[in-house]
Parts: sequence; C-alpha cells; structure tokens
Amino acid sequence: MRFTCIDFETANSNYESVCAVGIATFEKGDLIEAKSWLVRPHKDYFYFESINVMIHGITERDVRKSLEFSEIYKRILPFFGDSIVVAHNASFDMSVLRHVLTLYDIPFPKIDYLCTYKVAQKTWNGLENYKLDTICNNFNYDFHHHDAKEDAIACGSILNRAMREQGANNPLELAEKIGMKIGCLFEGGYKPCSIAINAKRKTTSLSSIAPQVGEFNDENELYQKKIVFTGTLESMLRREAAQKVVNIGGEVGDTISSDTDFLVMGIQDYSKFVDGKESNKIKKAKELIKKGKPIRIIDESTFLEFLKVGG
Repeated sequence: MRFTCIDFETANSNYESVCAVGIATFEKGDLIEAKSWLVRPHKDYFYFESINVMIHGITERDVRKSLEFSEIYKRILPFFGDSIVVAHNASFDMSVLRHVLTLYDIPFPKIDYLCTYKVAQKTWNGLENYKLDTICNNFNYDFHHHDAKEDAIACGSILNRAMREQGANNPLELAEKIGMKIGCLFEGGYKPCSIAINAKRKTTSLSSIAPQVGEFNDENELYQKKIVFTGTLESMLRREAAQKVVNIGGEVGDTISSDTDFLVMGIQDYSKFVDGKESNKIKKAKELIKKGKPIRIIDESTFLEFLKVGG
C-alpha cells in the first residue's frame, strides 16, 4: 500500500501560519517521491515569532515571494489520492491542515491518516520520549530536523521500520495489530487517530492529579505533551490548569527538561519576559531551544486557546 507523509512548519503559534510543508510518498517500503515548499502565510498570520525561527530557521524574507497555501495546496492534493496520510504527531499536522483549509474556505479532502508518534509508543517501549529526532537517533537515522521534507521522509522511515517490527504488510494492518483507530478527515469534519489510554503512564511530581474523563481528546495540541508552568496564571489556579492538561492526556512537570514540550508563562513571568528579565525556567528553556530541542514558550492566552482546540 502506498502512504504519503506530511509535515508542516509554522511561523508562529497559530495553526494557520503555515510557512513550509513537506511531502514524502512511499510504496512497497521505498521512497518514490519527496517535495517541499516554502509558504507565504496568510496576511492575518504573516509574522514570525523568534522561537519558531529558532527552531526551523525560516524567516519572513525567505517566504516573501512564495505562494500562499491556497495555491500550494493544489500541488499537494494529488499526493493524497488513494494513499493513507501519515504524520509524526498527527494531532498537530492534521490540526494545521484543518485550520489552514478553513482559513481559505477550502473543503476538507477525504483522507485516512495515522500518527507515527503513537505507532512508536506501541512499538518501542522505554524510549526517553517519542519525538521524531529521539526515535531517529535511536535508530542512527541521520536527518535535518525541522526541514519539512526531511521530517516527512523520516516519518515514513519510522513507519516502515515499525511495520517490519510488527510483522505488518501495510499501515492498516499495522494499526490493527497495535490497536490503533485510523483517523479520517472528510468534508465538514474529522475523526481523530487514537490509541487506548495507558493507565500506567508516568507523570512528574503532580502525578497525584488523575484524569477525570473516560477517554482523551487526542487531537488537542496538548495531548501527550509535557507542560511546565511558570509565574502566576490569571484565569485559574495552577493546579486547575494542570488538571485540564491531564484531562486532555498531557503531562505536567515542575522543571524544564529536554522532554518538555511547552513552557506556559503566567502574567508575572510574561511581563518580565517582555522587559528582558527572564526566570530560571525561561532561561533553561531557551538554552535547550538553542541546542535544538523543540520547546515552545507560550503565554497564558495561547495556552487557553490550546485547551479549546478539538474540544
């Protein structure tokens, strides 16, 4: 079976701010085509946050003469065809796709998709985390992380390896073997790719906070992400915020580490950050970002928006 991997890079924390997209198509285990495009974000989202630039290296100057996604999409759509679509951390990439298509009033295509992040969790136990670069480093697979085309190819390489490991002949058979529900996108809606909740999932010192829901919304940006808070939140107590994260299926940490995904700044630390006065957590996060760790520093309002996504 043919499958096509997709990877997006964004200019800022908005899903609509696509600045690059990569595609890699595999058939019978072989890479048969790979492409990438720089994308000029829609005028309402045409600004580049320093954290995003630090991660992927794309700047406003790089995309100024590029086409917007509404035009690039015409080139991407044929790759979907009868192919299953694959992404690493599909909750992010499929959210980007849905949001940017909605922005341009483009109907959703009818596609089935799966997530190699979840596939890896079900295939290889005991990894430090299941980020794309961590998995590839574990297999000595060398690639340029956060280059959209190379990330898409790496995603496909992980899926091929997982199929061999699980004795599956195609992605659908793999999904059945590991108990994964295939996600799907269709005109007017979507169903998320999902796996069974792991009751033994480890957390940090806030592990006493248990989920209050029967199942997780795995299309949310915070699902299976590690979140650390700094400063005082205005909208709720930190414990309430942590409960909401856990209910989504995320993890809350007290300290910044290499597996942190988001650092949420409360109002006090955000004010200091704007004035150039950084807390120890912010300093640590920025140090790790400079070393290539994809930690995102967000303010409380962005965190609240993330809580709503997919909800």
